[in-house]
Amino acid sequence: MVQKYKFGSPFQTDAVVREVALSEGQMPYMKKEEGEKLSFSYHLAEEDEVYGLGENVRGINKRGWQYRSCCMDEPNHFEDKRSLYASHNFFVVRGKKCFGVFLDAPGIVTFDIGYTHLDEMTVTLEEPDAMVYVFGGGGGGGQRPGDCERISSTCGSELYSAEVGFRIPAESLELYDGR
Repeated sequence: MVQKYKFGSPFQTDAVVREVALSEGQMPYMKKEEGEKLSFSYHLAEEDEVYGLGENVRGINKRGWQYRSCCMDEPNHFEDKRSLYASHNFFVVRGKKCFGVFLDAPGIVTFDIGYTHLDEMTVTLEEPDAMVYVFGGGGGGGQRPGDCERISSTCGSELYSAEVGFRIPAESLELYDGR
């Protein structure tokens, strides 16, 4: 299930290639926070892992760091950088619940994924305008999204989970053993 939520007056970016009807009511999983900036939070369970955000620093599991999506390159890339040029405002939470979120927002977005508070993810947009797409079971029930098919058909590209991307066939392992 793909749900679409509108905040402010976003302009058409053409990042999503399939028409998705606008959903009403409260967005599942992510809680909209009150404040000057558009911000969402999610309580991270101990077993939750967070994947995504495109070409970015650190490991595959993004938990425990702060990332900034701003589509501008920073020179001298080291482990302590918070952003790289190829920003993708898409992430998947996998653990107690499993869901994905895509923020169609061309401005600056900050992802605090268990950095400030170990058990909290906060996504903050500098601008109040965005379309937010939520992938997964409706109502925040934690159903697992299927094989990224819904995500690929909506965003118009192939996406692979960390599980699929790092499976190594047995034949390939034989090469490392010198057989």
